[in-house]
Amino acid sequence: MLFSKGFGMMQAVGHADYYPNGGNNQPGCDKDPISSVLVEGSLYDGGKQYVACNHLRSYSYFTESINSRCPFTGYRCKDFDSFQKGLCTDCSNNNCGQMGLHADLHKPRAGTVNTKFFLDTSANRPFCRYHYKIQVTIGSTSKLWRGKLYASMHGTNGELPDTLLTSSTQYFAAGESYTFMTTAPHDVGDVDDVVVHWHHESSLLNPFQWNPFGLRSPTLLISKVHIAHASKQSTFCTQGKEGSLASDTTARLYRKC
Repeated sequence: MLFSKGFGMMQAVGHADYYPNGGNNQPGCDKDPISSVLVEGSLYDGGKQYVACNHLRSYSYFTESINSRCPFTGYRCKDFDSFQKGLCTDCSNNNCGQMGLHADLHKPRAGTVNTKFFLDTSANRPFCRYHYKIQVTIGSTSKLWRGKLYASMHGTNGELPDTLLTSSTQYFAAGESYTFMTTAPHDVGDVDDVVVHWHHESSLLNPFQWNPFGLRSPTLLISKVHIAHASKQSTFCTQGKEGSLASDTTARLYRKC
């Protein structure tokens, strides 16, 4: 049996329990001892961050939540894996809360205990992020290809820059939908368009995916892209050849459907 040591606890013990980044390892807490000392400016502070960075993030998150315009939105979900799969992004029916000082603004219903909320943060200040679920549907006549998928989007309040959606190289099959969770440092507002591109990567174990000398033209057919953020949702569809996406080219989806 493997044991994970730490200064906190994973059990849900309150009316509402918040698990930033799943509650274990926090982004930005992977520095080595020397880097920790250099960043913090002293041996004591650096040593403290190296030993207990994950635990110390708790008061850093709470402190930022006091005056942050970003609400530290947590999404009610049974576990972190389900949250990462985009299964818990609907904020209706009191399914979202605010981690930190303003947690009392979204109390669970009377008699409800051990409600779990999950969210992601950034590795550096400001830690708070806005969450977006991006679901990409592949066209029914697309061939099976393997690679990495990227997306950016523009809204009334700003943009989400080009972001890698896939955590690793994966296959994309015809007619299938693929859901990804990503974050932005600000609320982009009402989404106006989405730009998608991908990079083909063949598998050494599958010669049918090889592209020797660039003689083949691996192309994905994008049917639609669905964006969900809190209670806002938008779906963008392609027409004709708009969704034909060769490797390392981009497709802009702007028609809402």
